[in-house]
Amino acid sequence: MSASAAICPSENLRPLIYSLVESLLDKSSPETRLYYILDTIDNCPYDNLRVAAISTLKKQFSKPENALFASPALLEEIGPRLFRLSPGVLAGEEEMWDLAQFILESLTLYQLLLLKKDDLVG
Repeated sequence: MSASAAICPSENLRPLIYSLVESLLDKSSPETRLYYILDTIDNCPYDNLRVAAISTLKKQFSKPENALFASPALLEEIGPRLFRLSPGVLAGEEEMWDLAQFILESLTLYQLLLLKKDDLVG
């Protein structure tokens, strides 16, 4: 279903399909949600779906009932995936623009983590 959201030709339907995916994730265990998010970030060939996975991750961090998502160990797990750029990314303007949305979404997650740092580490 996630792939359908990523390749859907209608820009109006994409968010609806992905909100359905998020609704299904909300009904699953925190471990399943985390697995889906990390697997999508690591293995999905569609950049727009990887960005959506980061958005889903931000929503999980914002929910107070998600103890798994408040774990400092999780921060160690996602940090290298989201906050380190490969050396070639900034080598060319085209490569940077290809990843601009992913980078911006990662930075907004970083901002959220900074705002919630007392809840996550304390």
